[in-house]
Amino acid sequence: MKEPSEIAGFDEFWQYCLRLYDSEGVKEAVLKLQDQLELDVCVLLFACWSANQSAGGWNVEQLKRIKSVIHNWQYPVVSEIRKVRTFLKESELASIPHSVCSELRTQLLQLELEAEKAELHSLFLILAETERDDTEVASLQCQVVVAEKNILAAHGLEPDHGLKHMRPAFQVLFASAFEVSQDEVAGIFERL
Repeated sequence: MKEPSEIAGFDEFWQYCLRLYDSEGVKEAVLKLQDQLELDVCVLLFACWSANQSAGGWNVEQLKRIKSVIHNWQYPVVSEIRKVRTFLKESELASIPHSVCSELRTQLLQLELEAEKAELHSLFLILAETERDDTEVASLQCQVVVAEKNILAAHGLEPDHGLKHMRPAFQVLFASAFEVSQDEVAGIFERL
């Protein structure tokens, strides 16, 4: 398998993910979706990028591969690193100096970021290997609908899975991803 830096477009995709995650309110929104719905943050970012690329809905084979990445990398690797980092942050370990735990958390955070980058690389390859027509520009409504549909499908959720209470988090994410106001995204959700 090629290194991420050897794949045309991966660096641009990686920078897109970092910018999106650092956008106002997005970190809190995606972490809320992760904590409350167990959604994979990398898949959330990937779905937004995919919709921005007018890639359309993911087909059955793509979904199968995306789910494989979630189950074979996200859950056993990224999530486990995060659990250890969170444990060190939330636990009172009297026998371990605070400075040691703090340094270890910092190292684990960097390791978690590298593991997420590896996951994003695997996700990127799924679409990079698919031919598509890049000339078509999707409407905002199409981008929102496709991104949400892909996110839910990748996690085995149905649109009526009781997600309405999470719409504000999706609004923040999609508004930043598609560079529009949250009100515009809310209007699309209202029409659905």
